[in-house]
Amino acid sequence: MGDIASGRPRALLTLVRHAESQANVDRVLQGVADAPISSKGEEQLRKLEAGWRPGANALPSNVYQLPRPTLIVTSPLGRARKTSNAIARGCGIREVLLEDSITFRSPPCQPPAPQAHEHVLVDAGLSERNFGAAESTRNSQPVDGYTRPPRTEVGRAESYSQFERRVNAAGWKWIEWLRAYAASSVNTAETQPWMSRNEKTNQDKGDTEPLGIPRDTEPGANQSGDPQASRPEQEEAGTSESDMSSTHDATAVSDNIPHLVLVLHGQWINAFLTHHFPEMRTGRDAYYIRSLNTALFTMELWDHDNSRPLRLVRKNDTSHLGPALPRAKKRRTTQSTRLTDLWHTPA
Repeated sequence: MGDIASGRPRALLTLVRHAESQANVDRVLQGVADAPISSKGEEQLRKLEAGWRPGANALPSNVYQLPRPTLIVTSPLGRARKTSNAIARGCGIREVLLEDSITFRSPPCQPPAPQAHEHVLVDAGLSERNFGAAESTRNSQPVDGYTRPPRTEVGRAESYSQFERRVNAAGWKWIEWLRAYAASSVNTAETQPWMSRNEKTNQDKGDTEPLGIPRDTEPGANQSGDPQASRPEQEEAGTSESDMSSTHDATAVSDNIPHLVLVLHGQWINAFLTHHFPEMRTGRDAYYIRSLNTALFTMELWDHDNSRPLRLVRKNDTSHLGPALPRAKKRRTTQSTRLTDLWHTPA
């Protein structure tokens, strides 16, 4: 198990960004402050729940052809909790308990026993970046309809380096939990191979490269870049479905393979992917790796390289929302009057 030649990863890890909030629509900066889910976000949640529901046949198990989550862990912020609950309803897993009192100010939770769990867990370590006094502002200015939380509630803003360290610590914590579960699971040895259809085709040709991840990239190359490389406005500003870039094209999978699902936020996803897949910071994602609302990023956990155990096989998958809309082409405007025309204009 965990051997590339066998086509069998140890486990799967999926990151899911929360549904669209009203702050995304209004382009208001929200970190640990919360805004209601927008009407479009509510529709995204309905489609997300339906996407995770098992199909009529045993396989595929859902729209994404992913195994049922072994464990769902969510950020304590309301928009993430609501998104995790939609996934839980689709999978037949108990939602976050109403009496749960974990907030972004709580200590990061300790991972539970390495076993399947039938209810959603909450981890403060998955919270969005805390922007302090800049919470609920647009371009550092107050916005009508948005009450800025008191400083005593949000505390001091997190620097990007502080946030990055928190993301890395939380990310590795759950990767190690997933690794421990995969090692202890009696079903692991019986797991059927899971791979994308494109990867399977490549393997049949003798090419086992993962989708989107060049093998010649150095594991430690350019891990974080500029410490200010994630502009706050970009995370919660929202993006259109036309921005989707997905490597998803999967075959049937076995529900026996361990599958951890983390429900969180755009800046968190950007920091995590920047750390584990620095080569993604190119082209349109050079400054910030964008994630769409309710989009899935799925990674395989392998044992062949302990310094880099994850392989990205799915990016910004919003297949549950339907076909992506074509990107609107920008109009190029030309100057109607040439400067030379002005020179020869009669007095």
